[in-house]
Amino acid sequence: MKLGLLGRIPARVTGIAAGVVIVGLAGFLVTRNNPSAAPPPPPSDAPRFMLMGADSHGVVLQDFPGRVLFGKDLSDHLRWSFSAPEGGAGLGLCLSSCPDAVFSSSGATLGVPEKPDPPVLWIIQGRQQTEPSGIPGKGPGKTLVYGAVDPTLAILGQADERGSARLELRAPHVAPLHVPIPDLAVSVYADKQLEHALLIVPSADETPSRITWFLRDDKGWHVAAQGRAKASYAYLSPDGKWAILALPSDAALVQFGSFSGNSVPGHVLSATFSEIGPIIEITSEDGQKIDIRQYGVDGQVVWSFPMSSLPTPIARAAPDSGLVAIRSGKRCTVLDRHGKEIFTTDAADCAIVGADQVVVVSLDGHVSVRKAG
Repeated sequence: MKLGLLGRIPARVTGIAAGVVIVGLAGFLVTRNNPSAAPPPPPSDAPRFMLMGADSHGVVLQDFPGRVLFGKDLSDHLRWSFSAPEGGAGLGLCLSSCPDAVFSSSGATLGVPEKPDPPVLWIIQGRQQTEPSGIPGKGPGKTLVYGAVDPTLAILGQADERGSARLELRAPHVAPLHVPIPDLAVSVYADKQLEHALLIVPSADETPSRITWFLRDDKGWHVAAQGRAKASYAYLSPDGKWAILALPSDAALVQFGSFSGNSVPGHVLSATFSEIGPIIEITSEDGQKIDIRQYGVDGQVVWSFPMSSLPTPIARAAPDSGLVAIRSGKRCTVLDRHGKEIFTTDAADCAIVGADQVVVVSLDGHVSVRKAG
């Protein structure tokens, strides 16, 4: 389960998640992240610690008051830590396994075109290595890492100081694919293994957005399909075979390479994927309630779990589990595959990391694993 989470910022990226967020990877709930504005500080009553990524190997955490980023294994042993850049972390993602991670941009430069980003920071086996931001050979610039397994297998958005921007889709042992984009305010999503990717370039007017599907094989990345839909953001399943396209008044569950599919009614706040199918947060018309719904791949509702919209819930699942972890304020609730509550506990954050394993981050930042189901 991997994703850089900036918080629930009502705009677009990616994305993470991601998107980041950014890019939606391996089941973390992906919210719409906006590179045109730095993430706001968390509310004063929010938990001190937030998961930026978690899987069966470890976690990446951010300590908001101290602006510290750190990685731990699931036995709560600290593997690395460092101070976040000015303004806090920008986009953060686990790599092939947590707590290996990559961080790009910062809270002070994210979405600010005139400010170059700090170098991209890769943390592998506890060792740090940096990579200059921007388009190589064109001076200081900006870089967002939308998805990565390691530095050789990654999707980056790059821009120079004159505003030229491109996607760089990297694959081992072959030249990267470069795709021109208008700016970094696009939505980019990739699956866990970086074999499938989705690019959405939102339109400036009411016309449908340009959507591109990418596929990677032994020759590298290539365009698999291009089309249009009235979607400005999306959510990609961990295997890359399904996506949720968020439309103006509802959403569509589509297969890889498609631009339309089964309709999902309601305004989509965010989504994640379990082994059953997508789990989607739908907001009520007045914004006071949120319905967390498990769907099958046929677009039919399997179960529904209503919650208050405040504090805003964050639901997380995993592709090899039917469990769902929901953080709301300083409480975490875990549901079974039928949408029934298994337990609720005080916690800063939580995530599903296996068929019946739940990572719980205590209010003071300690990591533990609980068995559920």
